[in-house]
Amino acid sequence: MSAITSLTIRYCKELVFAQTASQVLRLACYEVGRSGLR
Repeated sequence: MSAITSLTIRYCKELVFAQTASQVLRLACYEVGRSGLR
């Protein structure tokens, strides 16, 4: 039971990290595109 719980926690952490990373990446691409158009 603890193994499944730790696996679920790890999966959730990676999912949150992936979402945060994609948000940061999207924001960075948006900033680069905006400054590039200037």
